[in-house]
Amino acid sequence: MQVRNRAGIGSVAAPSGQQAFESAIVQERKWEFAGEFNLRTDLIRMNRLASEIDATKQAMKNLSNKAGIYANTPVYRLYKLEKNAQVYGDPFLALKYIEITNPTEIATITNVPTSSANYAAYQTALRNIVTAHGQTTTTDDKWYPTNMFQAYTSTFNGNARKAAGFLAGFNQLQIGNIIYTKPTGSAENGGTYPNWIEGGGDGLFYGFVPNKTELLPFAAASAGHPLVDNPNLTQLPGY
Repeated sequence: MQVRNRAGIGSVAAPSGQQAFESAIVQERKWEFAGEFNLRTDLIRMNRLASEIDATKQAMKNLSNKAGIYANTPVYRLYKLEKNAQVYGDPFLALKYIEITNPTEIATITNVPTSSANYAAYQTALRNIVTAHGQTTTTDDKWYPTNMFQAYTSTFNGNARKAAGFLAGFNQLQIGNIIYTKPTGSAENGGTYPNWIEGGGDGLFYGFVPNKTELLPFAAASAGHPLVDNPNLTQLPGY
């Protein structure tokens, strides 16, 4: 409660019961230490790593299927092009965007021209949508729609970026091929989950095996090995 008050985000009802209280602590620490690389250690210490990974994987599958809490997730976003070659690392991770759900607006943004002669008129139409959503924009601004459930390299997404001035509309971001070329949506991926969601040898959960660690695995040797000789050793010495 002290942390929440300090952050000015208001209090929550104190949970009752051990599991509910533990879950609340885990969630609060996710918010408090986001990006500080504490979560994995927290979850290992609380013996929740496997369950949290399973829950996250299921949530990603629900998103892929547009099911559950993601049933009404908008498919289209309209992004403002933020590109400055003089700044290290173009700000792709903090982009302004508008979620597009109006059928008329969807028809406008999906009518992506493939000829550069029509780019200016297309950008004018996009800026009109931006203005209609209460955001300010100038004639120098460029916008591009994205289908959030298609691959980054899909024909639509690539052509949309080209219409905004990306010189290499299909390959502007050099990110991992697994996520780069595989759609988020299961329907868009031929009825199956993309492998970065499903896991296996190259997914988001690469290498994770419950009750094992990469830090200092127990020896698989016969009796006589120093780690095998201690039958009560359940905590890895490396910790």
